Amino acid sequence: MFVPVTHYLALTKIRRERMLPLPGMVLVTAGQKVNATDVIAETRLANQHLLLDVAQTLGIAPHHTHDYLNVAINQVVAKGDVIAGPVGFPPRSLRSPQDGKVVHINDGKILLELESQPYQLQAGLEGVIQKVVPERGAILETYGALVQGMWGNGRIAQGNLKRFAPSTGSELTCDDLEGDLSGSILLSGHISRAETIKCCKEYSIRGLILASLPASLVPLAAQCNFPIIILEGFGKIPMNSAAFKILSANEGKEIAVNASGWERYSDTRPEVIIPLPATFETNFPLTDAILTPGQSVRINSSTMKGIIGKLIALNKEQAVLANGLKVPVATIHLENGESICVPLANLEVLAQ
Repeated sequence: MFVPVTHYLALTKIRRERMLPLPGMVLVTAGQKVNATDVIAETRLANQHLLLDVAQTLGIAPHHTHDYLNVAINQVVAKGDVIAGPVGFPPRSLRSPQDGKVVHINDGKILLELESQPYQLQAGLEGVIQKVVPERGAILETYGALVQGMWGNGRIAQGNLKRFAPSTGSELTCDDLEGDLSGSILLSGHISRAETIKCCKEYSIRGLILASLPASLVPLAAQCNFPIIILEGFGKIPMNSAAFKILSANEGKEIAVNASGWERYSDTRPEVIIPLPATFETNFPLTDAILTPGQSVRINSSTMKGIIGKLIALNKEQAVLANGLKVPVATIHLENGESICVPLANLEVLAQ
Protein backbone atom coordinates (compact mmCIF):
# COMPACT_ATOMS: atom_id res chain seq x y z
CA MET A 1 0.00 0.00 0.00
CA PHE A 2 1.40 3.37 -1.06
CA VAL A 3 1.22 6.12 1.57
CA PRO A 4 2.51 9.72 1.67
CA VAL A 5 5.95 10.45 3.09
CA THR A 6 6.56 13.31 5.51
CA HIS A 7 10.17 14.42 5.73
CA TYR A 8 12.10 15.33 8.87
CA LEU A 9 15.63 15.28 7.48
CA ALA A 10 18.68 16.83 9.13
CA LEU A 11 20.45 17.04 5.76
CA THR A 12 19.21 16.18 2.29
CA LYS A 13 19.26 17.34 -1.32
CA ILE A 14 16.15 19.37 -2.13
CA ARG A 15 14.68 20.09 -5.55
CA ARG A 16 11.56 22.19 -6.06
CA GLU A 17 9.62 23.15 -9.18
CA ARG A 18 8.19 26.65 -8.89
CA MET A 19 5.70 27.34 -11.68
CA LEU A 20 3.26 30.13 -12.60
CA PRO A 21 -0.44 29.24 -12.85
CA LEU A 22 -0.51 30.92 -16.28
CA PRO A 23 2.21 31.73 -18.86
CA GLY A 24 4.21 34.81 -17.98
CA MET A 25 7.74 36.16 -17.71
CA VAL A 26 10.61 34.33 -15.99
CA LEU A 27 12.98 36.75 -14.23
CA VAL A 28 15.92 34.45 -13.38
CA THR A 29 18.59 32.52 -15.26
CA ALA A 30 20.16 29.10 -14.80
CA GLY A 31 22.94 29.12 -12.19
CA GLN A 32 21.57 32.16 -10.39
CA LYS A 33 21.43 32.10 -6.58
CA VAL A 34 18.16 33.26 -5.04
CA ASN A 35 16.65 33.83 -1.61
CA ALA A 36 13.29 32.43 -0.55
CA THR A 37 11.45 35.73 -1.03
CA ASP A 38 13.01 36.62 -4.40
CA VAL A 39 10.48 36.94 -7.24
CA ILE A 40 11.53 34.50 -9.96
CA ALA A 41 8.58 34.91 -12.37
CA GLU A 42 5.41 36.92 -12.78
CA THR A 43 2.22 37.00 -14.81
CA ARG A 44 -1.16 38.69 -14.86
CA LEU A 45 -4.20 36.72 -13.83
CA ALA A 46 -7.63 37.09 -15.41
CA ASN A 47 -8.93 40.64 -15.14
CA GLN A 48 -11.90 41.40 -12.92
CA HIS A 49 -14.88 43.48 -14.06
CA LEU A 50 -17.23 45.83 -12.24
CA LEU A 51 -20.68 46.87 -13.47
CA LEU A 52 -21.64 50.45 -12.55
CA ASP A 53 -25.30 51.52 -12.78
CA VAL A 54 -24.96 55.13 -13.89
CA ALA A 55 -28.68 55.79 -14.31
CA GLN A 56 -29.61 54.56 -10.84
CA THR A 57 -26.73 56.40 -9.16
CA LEU A 58 -27.55 59.72 -10.81
CA GLY A 59 -31.31 59.24 -10.62
CA ILE A 60 -31.91 59.65 -14.37
CA ALA A 61 -33.51 57.59 -17.12
CA PRO A 62 -31.14 55.09 -18.83
CA HIS A 63 -31.58 56.75 -22.26
CA HIS A 64 -30.30 60.08 -20.80
CA THR A 65 -27.07 58.52 -19.50
CA HIS A 66 -24.93 59.52 -22.51
CA ASP A 67 -25.74 63.19 -21.86
CA TYR A 68 -23.81 63.05 -18.57
CA LEU A 69 -20.94 60.67 -19.35
CA ASN A 70 -17.37 61.96 -19.06
CA VAL A 71 -15.77 58.80 -20.46
CA ALA A 72 -15.77 56.72 -23.63
CA ILE A 73 -15.17 53.06 -24.43
CA ASN A 74 -11.48 52.03 -24.01
CA GLN A 75 -10.77 55.09 -21.88
CA VAL A 76 -8.50 54.47 -18.88
CA VAL A 77 -9.70 55.93 -15.58
CA ALA A 78 -8.13 56.29 -12.15
CA LYS A 79 -9.75 55.69 -8.81
CA GLY A 80 -11.81 58.77 -7.90
CA ASP A 81 -12.20 60.12 -11.44
CA VAL A 82 -15.67 61.52 -12.18
CA ILE A 83 -17.01 59.25 -14.91
CA ALA A 84 -20.55 60.64 -15.01
CA GLY A 85 -22.30 63.80 -13.80
CA PRO A 86 -22.80 66.17 -12.12
CA VAL A 87 -26.60 66.08 -12.18
CA GLY A 88 -29.20 68.04 -10.18
CA PHE A 89 -28.89 70.08 -7.03
CA PRO A 90 -27.15 69.28 -4.87
CA PRO A 91 -25.02 67.83 -7.69
CA ARG A 92 -24.73 64.06 -7.94
CA SER A 93 -21.72 62.41 -9.60
CA LEU A 94 -20.40 58.90 -10.15
CA ARG A 95 -16.71 58.35 -9.44
CA SER A 96 -14.62 55.36 -10.45
CA PRO A 97 -14.18 53.07 -7.40
CA GLN A 98 -10.88 51.67 -8.72
CA ASP A 99 -8.29 52.06 -11.46
CA GLY A 100 -9.46 50.48 -14.69
CA LYS A 101 -10.67 50.83 -18.26
CA VAL A 102 -14.15 51.38 -19.67
CA VAL A 103 -14.92 48.40 -21.90
CA HIS A 104 -18.69 48.69 -22.46
CA ILE A 105 -21.50 51.25 -22.13
CA ASN A 106 -25.14 50.24 -22.55
CA ASP A 107 -28.61 50.74 -21.06
CA GLY A 108 -27.45 53.25 -18.47
CA LYS A 109 -24.59 51.08 -17.23
CA ILE A 110 -20.79 51.05 -17.56
CA LEU A 111 -18.65 47.91 -17.50
CA LEU A 112 -15.27 48.69 -15.96
CA GLU A 113 -12.32 46.35 -16.41
CA LEU A 114 -10.24 46.66 -13.25
CA GLU A 115 -6.51 47.02 -13.38
CA SER A 116 -5.00 43.78 -12.03
CA GLN A 117 -1.79 43.54 -10.06
CA PRO A 118 0.85 41.14 -11.39
CA TYR A 119 0.98 37.70 -9.78
CA GLN A 120 4.52 37.28 -8.47
CA LEU A 121 6.04 33.84 -7.91
CA GLN A 122 8.59 33.69 -5.09
CA ALA A 123 11.43 31.16 -4.96
CA GLY A 124 10.25 29.59 -1.70
CA LEU A 125 13.75 28.55 -0.69
CA GLU A 126 17.33 29.76 -0.72
CA GLY A 127 19.05 27.87 -3.52
CA VAL A 128 20.37 27.81 -7.08
CA ILE A 129 18.31 27.91 -10.29
CA GLN A 130 19.07 24.61 -12.02
CA LYS A 131 16.73 25.01 -14.99
CA VAL A 132 14.45 27.67 -16.41
CA VAL A 133 11.10 26.63 -17.87
CA PRO A 134 10.27 29.36 -20.44
CA GLU A 135 7.18 31.42 -19.58
CA ARG A 136 6.35 29.21 -16.58
CA GLY A 137 9.04 29.21 -13.88
CA ALA A 138 12.15 27.41 -12.75
CA ILE A 139 13.58 24.37 -10.96
CA LEU A 140 15.64 25.14 -7.83
CA GLU A 141 18.03 23.01 -5.81
CA THR A 142 19.75 23.29 -2.46
CA TYR A 143 21.13 21.20 0.40
CA GLY A 144 19.78 21.52 3.89
CA ALA A 145 17.45 20.35 6.62
CA LEU A 146 13.84 19.71 5.63
CA VAL A 147 10.80 19.68 7.94
CA GLN A 148 7.36 19.33 6.36
CA GLY A 149 4.02 20.30 7.84
CA MET A 150 0.27 19.74 7.51
CA TRP A 151 -1.14 23.25 6.94
CA GLY A 152 0.09 26.67 5.90
CA ASN A 153 -1.44 30.08 5.24
CA GLY A 154 0.19 30.53 1.84
CA ARG A 155 2.94 33.02 2.77
CA ILE A 156 6.72 32.78 2.27
CA ALA A 157 9.45 34.34 4.41
CA GLN A 158 13.10 34.03 5.33
CA GLY A 159 14.56 34.91 8.72
CA ASN A 160 16.42 33.79 11.82
CA LEU A 161 14.93 30.85 13.72
CA LYS A 162 14.18 31.68 17.37
CA ARG A 163 12.85 28.99 19.69
CA PHE A 164 10.09 29.77 22.19
CA ALA A 165 9.47 26.12 23.07
CA PRO A 166 11.33 24.49 25.96
CA SER A 167 9.31 21.33 25.23
CA THR A 168 7.30 19.84 22.35
CA GLY A 169 3.99 20.84 23.94
CA SER A 170 4.83 24.38 25.05
CA GLU A 171 2.28 27.13 24.49
CA LEU A 172 3.29 30.54 23.17
CA THR A 173 1.65 33.55 24.86
CA CYS A 174 2.02 37.33 24.63
CA ASP A 175 4.04 37.30 27.86
CA ASP A 176 6.75 35.22 26.15
CA LEU A 177 7.42 37.84 23.49
CA GLU A 178 10.07 40.44 24.26
CA GLY A 179 12.97 42.25 22.64
CA ASP A 180 13.52 42.83 18.93
CA LEU A 181 11.82 40.01 17.00
CA SER A 182 11.41 41.86 13.69
CA GLY A 183 13.71 39.50 11.78
CA SER A 184 12.72 36.29 13.54
CA ILE A 185 10.75 33.19 12.68
CA LEU A 186 9.39 31.82 15.95
CA LEU A 187 9.23 28.13 16.87
CA SER A 188 6.74 26.99 19.50
CA GLY A 189 4.39 24.16 20.27
CA HIS A 190 0.94 25.67 20.37
CA ILE A 191 -1.08 28.89 20.33
CA SER A 192 -4.53 28.84 21.90
CA ARG A 193 -5.49 32.54 21.92
CA ALA A 194 -6.11 35.04 19.15
CA GLU A 195 -4.35 37.69 21.25
CA THR A 196 -1.05 35.84 20.82
CA ILE A 197 -1.24 36.01 17.03
CA LYS A 198 -2.09 39.71 17.27
CA CYS A 199 0.93 40.24 19.55
CA CYS A 200 3.13 38.51 16.97
CA LYS A 201 1.90 41.03 14.39
CA GLU A 202 2.83 43.91 16.70
CA TYR A 203 6.36 42.52 17.09
CA SER A 204 6.69 42.35 13.27
CA ILE A 205 7.91 38.76 13.27
CA ARG A 206 8.63 37.08 9.94
CA GLY A 207 6.94 33.75 10.59
CA LEU A 208 5.55 31.14 12.97
CA ILE A 209 6.27 27.40 13.14
CA LEU A 210 3.80 25.61 15.40
CA ALA A 211 2.90 22.05 16.24
CA SER A 212 -0.81 22.80 16.39
CA LEU A 213 -3.47 25.48 16.40
CA PRO A 214 -7.18 25.46 17.31
CA ALA A 215 -9.40 25.25 14.24
CA SER A 216 -11.18 28.39 15.46
CA LEU A 217 -7.99 30.44 14.87
CA VAL A 218 -7.47 29.27 11.29
CA PRO A 219 -9.33 32.26 9.71
CA LEU A 220 -7.14 34.69 11.68
CA ALA A 221 -3.97 32.78 10.82
CA ALA A 222 -4.92 32.73 7.13
CA GLN A 223 -5.13 36.55 7.09
CA CYS A 224 -1.68 37.13 8.59
CA ASN A 225 0.89 38.75 6.31
CA PHE A 226 3.63 36.43 7.61
CA PRO A 227 3.78 32.64 7.09
CA ILE A 228 2.29 30.31 9.68
CA ILE A 229 3.01 26.61 9.30
CA ILE A 230 1.34 23.85 11.36
CA LEU A 231 3.34 20.64 11.64
CA GLU A 232 0.86 18.28 13.32
CA GLY A 233 -2.73 19.49 12.88
CA PHE A 234 -5.60 21.32 14.55
CA GLY A 235 -6.41 21.09 18.23
CA LYS A 236 -3.74 20.85 20.90
CA ILE A 237 -1.12 18.38 19.68
CA PRO A 238 2.53 18.36 20.83
CA MET A 239 5.26 18.55 18.21
CA ASN A 240 6.77 15.22 17.24
CA SER A 241 10.24 14.58 18.59
CA ALA A 242 11.93 14.28 15.18
CA ALA A 243 10.84 17.70 13.92
CA PHE A 244 11.48 19.35 17.30
CA LYS A 245 15.02 17.97 17.42
CA ILE A 246 15.95 19.23 13.94
CA LEU A 247 14.45 22.68 14.40
CA SER A 248 15.89 23.17 17.89
CA ALA A 249 19.35 22.18 16.68
CA ASN A 250 19.24 24.94 14.06
CA GLU A 251 18.13 27.81 16.30
CA GLY A 252 19.70 31.09 15.26
CA LYS A 253 20.22 30.05 11.64
CA GLU A 254 18.69 31.65 8.58
CA ILE A 255 15.75 29.55 7.45
CA ALA A 256 13.02 29.68 4.83
CA VAL A 257 9.35 28.98 5.57
CA ASN A 258 7.10 28.20 2.62
CA ALA A 259 3.62 27.90 4.13
CA SER A 260 1.96 26.74 0.92
CA GLY A 261 -1.13 24.56 0.97
CA TRP A 262 -0.84 20.77 0.80
CA GLU A 263 -1.60 19.63 -2.75
CA ARG A 264 -1.07 15.90 -3.16
CA TYR A 265 -1.27 15.89 -6.97
CA SER A 266 1.73 18.23 -7.24
CA ASP A 267 3.49 17.07 -4.06
CA THR A 268 3.40 20.63 -2.75
CA ARG A 269 3.14 21.01 1.00
CA PRO A 270 4.09 23.51 3.72
CA GLU A 271 7.71 23.14 4.73
CA VAL A 272 10.70 24.60 6.50
CA ILE A 273 14.03 24.52 4.66
CA ILE A 274 17.30 25.31 6.44
CA PRO A 275 20.20 25.74 3.99
CA LEU A 276 23.25 23.77 5.16
CA PRO A 277 26.57 22.82 3.55
CA ALA A 278 26.58 19.33 2.02
CA THR A 279 29.21 17.17 3.71
CA PHE A 280 28.28 14.10 1.65
CA GLU A 281 26.26 13.26 -1.46
CA THR A 282 22.58 12.70 -0.78
CA ASN A 283 19.63 11.69 -2.95
CA PHE A 284 16.35 13.49 -3.36
CA PRO A 285 13.80 12.27 -0.77
CA LEU A 286 10.89 10.10 -1.92
CA THR A 287 7.39 11.57 -2.11
CA ASP A 288 5.56 8.29 -1.38
CA ALA A 289 6.48 4.81 -0.22
CA ILE A 290 5.14 1.29 0.31
CA LEU A 291 4.52 0.39 3.94
CA THR A 292 7.29 -1.98 5.05
CA PRO A 293 8.24 -3.34 8.50
CA GLY A 294 11.03 -1.31 10.10
CA GLN A 295 9.85 2.08 8.80
CA SER A 296 9.26 5.08 11.05
CA VAL A 297 5.61 6.10 10.79
CA ARG A 298 3.26 8.75 12.13
CA ILE A 299 -0.32 8.10 13.17
CA ASN A 300 -2.96 10.45 11.76
CA SER A 301 -6.09 9.23 13.52
CA SER A 302 -8.13 11.76 15.49
CA THR A 303 -7.31 10.18 18.88
CA MET A 304 -3.56 9.66 18.31
CA LYS A 305 -2.74 12.50 15.96
CA GLY A 306 1.00 13.08 15.48
CA ILE A 307 2.28 10.11 17.50
CA ILE A 308 5.43 8.49 16.07
CA GLY A 309 6.40 4.84 16.15
CA LYS A 310 8.04 2.01 14.23
CA LEU A 311 6.10 -0.33 11.96
CA ILE A 312 6.65 -3.85 13.33
CA ALA A 313 4.38 -5.90 11.09
CA LEU A 314 1.57 -5.71 8.56
CA ASN A 315 -1.09 -7.91 10.10
CA LYS A 316 -2.43 -10.72 7.93
CA GLU A 317 -5.94 -10.51 9.35
CA GLN A 318 -8.15 -7.43 9.15
CA ALA A 319 -9.45 -5.82 12.32
CA VAL A 320 -12.98 -4.66 13.08
CA LEU A 321 -13.14 -1.03 14.22
CA ALA A 322 -15.57 0.42 16.71
CA ASN A 323 -17.73 1.72 13.84
CA GLY A 324 -18.03 -1.80 12.41
CA LEU A 325 -15.63 -1.36 9.48
CA LYS A 326 -13.24 -4.21 8.75
CA VAL A 327 -9.87 -2.82 7.67
CA PRO A 328 -6.22 -3.87 7.23
CA VAL A 329 -4.02 -2.86 10.16
CA ALA A 330 -0.37 -2.79 11.19
CA THR A 331 1.36 -3.29 14.52
CA ILE A 332 3.19 -0.13 15.60
CA HIS A 333 5.76 0.10 18.39
CA LEU A 334 5.43 3.56 19.95
CA GLU A 335 8.20 5.72 21.42
CA ASN A 336 6.84 5.05 24.93
CA GLY A 337 7.36 1.30 24.50
CA GLU A 338 3.72 0.40 23.88
CA SER A 339 2.65 -1.65 20.83
CA ILE A 340 -0.73 -1.02 19.20
CA CYS A 341 -2.66 -1.90 16.02
CA VAL A 342 -3.43 0.99 13.66
CA PRO A 343 -5.43 1.01 10.37
CA LEU A 344 -3.12 1.40 7.37
CA ALA A 345 -5.17 4.37 6.17
CA ASN A 346 -4.16 6.27 9.32
CA LEU A 347 -0.42 5.93 8.73
CA GLU A 348 2.20 7.90 6.86
CA VAL A 349 5.87 7.14 6.47
CA LEU A 350 8.44 9.42 8.08
CA ALA A 351 11.72 10.02 6.30
CA GLN A 352 14.26 10.82 9.04
